[in-house]
Amino acid sequence: MSRILCLLSILCLLFLEACFWAYTADDTYIDMRYAENLVAGHGLRWNVGETPVEGYSNFLWVLWMAFLMKAGVDVIVAVKLTEVALSVASLFVLHKLAKRLIGDRPLAVWPVMLLAATPGYAFWAIGGLATHLFVFWMLVAYYFFFRELDEPQSFPTSAFFFALLALTRHEGAMIFAVSAAFKPICLYLAAPRAPNSPTHPHAHPPIRPVLGHMAAWLLLFCLLYAPYFVWRVGYYGDVLPNTFYAKTKRSGGMDYILSFLRYTGPFLALAALSFIVRPARAMLTRPVCSLYFLLIMAIGMLVMVDRDIAMGYYFRYFMYLFPPIYILSTPMLVLLWDKLRAWRPRWATPLGLVAAALLLLWVLEPRETMRLRNWYRNYGIALRAAHVELGKWLRVTCPPNATLALIDCGAVPYYSKRRTVDLLGLNDAQIARRGFTLDYFWSRSPDVVVLTTRSPNTIQPYTAVERDILGSKEFQTSFEFARMYRWTTYDLLVFGRRGLLTRPNPPQKN
Repeated sequence: MSRILCLLSILCLLFLEACFWAYTADDTYIDMRYAENLVAGHGLRWNVGETPVEGYSNFLWVLWMAFLMKAGVDVIVAVKLTEVALSVASLFVLHKLAKRLIGDRPLAVWPVMLLAATPGYAFWAIGGLATHLFVFWMLVAYYFFFRELDEPQSFPTSAFFFALLALTRHEGAMIFAVSAAFKPICLYLAAPRAPNSPTHPHAHPPIRPVLGHMAAWLLLFCLLYAPYFVWRVGYYGDVLPNTFYAKTKRSGGMDYILSFLRYTGPFLALAALSFIVRPARAMLTRPVCSLYFLLIMAIGMLVMVDRDIAMGYYFRYFMYLFPPIYILSTPMLVLLWDKLRAWRPRWATPLGLVAAALLLLWVLEPRETMRLRNWYRNYGIALRAAHVELGKWLRVTCPPNATLALIDCGAVPYYSKRRTVDLLGLNDAQIARRGFTLDYFWSRSPDVVVLTTRSPNTIQPYTAVERDILGSKEFQTSFEFARMYRWTTYDLLVFGRRGLLTRPNPPQKN
């Protein structure tokens, strides 16, 4: 039965991924620009010839894109297929992890079913970012981490996968740090104790094996991660990535956290009861895993409180929290099922199926999922019609030494192949750390400025940065309107220095 349910879960996941296939995140092209410059021999940098800026946060994913470019394949299709394969592989690893943490019982497949039915899990397999590479490394690392707690003499394999996790996204280093704090305590408490004697009535377990295992574990992680970290600090000149500074300038994190808590509320409640209620807690092979995952979740949310959540829809930044939440909610469901069978055997099966269906529907949100499926399908189509086409047009129209400036620094800079000023600061150290100023903006000598507008007939910029540019005297005297591209929630207005671009009739300034 478990195999059948796993197969059905995979089919459900693949169906959802097919629904979202037309979507591609604009930020995917940021990674592709770094990968392209690496392949061209310019290094991992945003603008060729400028000081390197770490405007990406998924090192291994950028390297994978560079490999795909070298291989000459369609990178967008290839990264989507990679993520789809990883999303399916993660379900198998999740099943093995669930069986290790709650025992080899039929409902160990329940977390797999929930994760496969989570729309965001399918959605971000298509977006083109490193979401599922991160989740896959995390689940494999968790599996070996808990196996090593049960078998302390085994090779510290989890350190290898924790290193890959940290190389994929910086949050991986946070998860490793929590693991490094928990592991010696768990190993020490689980170590065999020497028999009591009159001279040592309260003998403690030997600490030397614990220290030996931890030394090997930490050494393996450092051998893989430390060279990268030293190179990164030396190359970019900072311990933290540029994206950290850029995203802490904006807000929205608290609403994002509350939305996630509302969505996962029933499962968080079940997970809490699984730890509080003794019979449910007894089903966990290691009850301490509840505290372990709780600490990871708390730190992960704390980091997001003052962060910008752009490109984080469908809980992308919390995708790594879904698997442990679903696993920890299972013991309480098993207990309730057992109580129901003992109380009303005849009604147990139909009521259990109804409850399972309701929980799956809560996760799936069919009506909202189909609505968003249509919206993001249009998003993907519009991105190709607007951003991609604009980038290609600028590549043909602009001189090779021209400088662009815009908010949406994804497909447009990638396809234009021109030096670009990122007005949001993700790829600009000055704006990320010190904020946007007109003096700095004009010091970059932009030749083409792309502004966003809410209306196709008037110029109503979306951001304060764009409004400052539009209202500046130099912009009004030196730039002229060139063309407009229609998008979904706003349009793109292209302005060039006078005489640089062809000029049609502009929209009126509001």
